[in-house]
Amino acid sequence: MRFNKPQIGRIAREFWLKADPAHQRVLDIAKAVSNILPLRIIYLKGLTLETLDNWLKDRGIPNNQEISNKSLHGVIMIREGRGFIFVNADDSTIEQRFTIAHEVSHYFLDYQIPRENAMLKIGPEIEHVLNGKEPASDLQKVKALLKGISIQPYSHFIEKSGNGSFLSWINFNSENEADYLALELLAPRSVVIKNTVTNAKRLNYTQFVRKCQELLREQYQIPDDVAHQYATELAYSVTNGPSFLDKLGL
Repeated sequence: MRFNKPQIGRIAREFWLKADPAHQRVLDIAKAVSNILPLRIIYLKGLTLETLDNWLKDRGIPNNQEISNKSLHGVIMIREGRGFIFVNADDSTIEQRFTIAHEVSHYFLDYQIPRENAMLKIGPEIEHVLNGKEPASDLQKVKALLKGISIQPYSHFIEKSGNGSFLSWINFNSENEADYLALELLAPRSVVIKNTVTNAKRLNYTQFVRKCQELLREQYQIPDDVAHQYATELAYSVTNGPSFLDKLGL
């Protein structure tokens, strides 16, 4: 991962500190994003690359993506510091909530933080390069190489190919990090663990997974498949994994 767990936790905390207290209390990600970030959330029925392209064309917004059409839960597009998060309006509200958190995580991890880092290490003149307004000079390319940073204009990584595999290891890492931050935004690890073990003398692996998954679904409104994976991850960190009896289903 490009960002370690403490860094991702800090990004999530800083986001909510900027949010309206009313939105912070219930972790209302959609309203918080709309209020504090230069991103507009757009809900499109039957979201695919084709419907996205049509929406952009109708508004005279150029789109240079050349990827075969596929259904999407969500996608983010950013240009010159502002952008859109597109969400599939046919998804459930719970799925939409996670999609928004995932896409805003791309904004932080793949756009804002690398952009700020590049401008800090190379200088404000690199902004035109990052915006795709002009090519990088040879000197800027050398500086970026020496400092180990990217100065390529941002483009969103479409999550997966049609067969469910990732397009590249870059996509794999980017998507995993976005999921990790999304969960930290919607259901902070330390808080979820504390709430799971409350009023329980001791939970084994199976008990922890069951209680945590129920908590994630009902209290934090996390989609079922994501809740199961997250509960399993947290259970390993708390209980050190299933016992021999757990593995036998006893």
